[in-house]
Amino acid sequence: MLFRSPRGGVGLIDEFIENCRVLQDKGRADLLPATTDSYTRYGKYDLAEKAIKESEKAGRSLLNGTPLVNWGVQGCRRVTESIAVPIDARGCDTLAYEIALAGGHTSILAAAIAQLSYWPKLPPDVYIRQCQPLFRLVGYYAERGVPIFVDVLPIQTVSFYISSLEIATGIIDALLIAEQGVKQFGMRFEQNCHIVQDIARGEALMELTEEYFQRCGYTDAELYLTHDVRATVFPQDRGQASVFTILAAMVAHFARASRLMVKSIDEAHGLPTNEAQVFGLRSAKQTLLVLRGQEFPITREMAEEKEVMKNEARAIIDKVFELGDGDLAV
Repeated sequence: MLFRSPRGGVGLIDEFIENCRVLQDKGRADLLPATTDSYTRYGKYDLAEKAIKESEKAGRSLLNGTPLVNWGVQGCRRVTESIAVPIDARGCDTLAYEIALAGGHTSILAAAIAQLSYWPKLPPDVYIRQCQPLFRLVGYYAERGVPIFVDVLPIQTVSFYISSLEIATGIIDALLIAEQGVKQFGMRFEQNCHIVQDIARGEALMELTEEYFQRCGYTDAELYLTHDVRATVFPQDRGQASVFTILAAMVAHFARASRLMVKSIDEAHGLPTNEAQVFGLRSAKQTLLVLRGQEFPITREMAEEKEVMKNEARAIIDKVFELGDGDLAV
């Protein structure tokens, strides 16, 4: 089964719950996001609190995401108990994740290497150490019978993705997270809009992830594949924008992904409306229904593409192991 998940988040709890119910009931979303706002991502909780109060006066959210820290455990619990589908916390703030998990969220977006783009001047080994307590917390939950799904974020770019680099950084991050006892992973690959190459990249990512998890002894981990609609600039024209959702649904289906991150056709216009989110979710659903039972033919071009990606990514990962004398975190 392929689960569909939109993007989204607002600053007021009641408005957020209302939006989630629309996406759940009308969009038939399988998972719902709680993407943190810009203030929360950088630990500026005082500014987030100020924006919440201004939002209450305005009668609408003035934040571009969910201020999970300011909502607190009780606020997050109120959200998760108001919605029938799982809630996925997304951002890069450790405290926000700790509060979200305590409040009933069952999935997070995480990475150490990929999220260095938020702090480009911070040395990688320092940021990895800062992320390890969060990874260990997720492992702690797993050890006590509460598995938390971790969607592993690959390295981000502003245009198209270099396949081998995306695969290598995603696997390195997953191995760093697995070392802390985490058991459930969504290995994520982004959209480049070349169907053959995108399908090959998804398959290469899963095959190589399984190879390294076996090699490193993480044999009890559960690995799933996540596909994301492109993270670059969207067309302003809604008809043109909808093509990316349809293409992503096709690739996710043919690459045997378990999760599809759906973006809105209003992506280029700012924060999406519920109607635009529902349109994207239903477009993806219909595409998947049409493709049911169909498989993409394995061609020589795809097989060669996949092997090139795996060989290049393997060279990167092995060199990182070599430079750290077997320790990826060094």
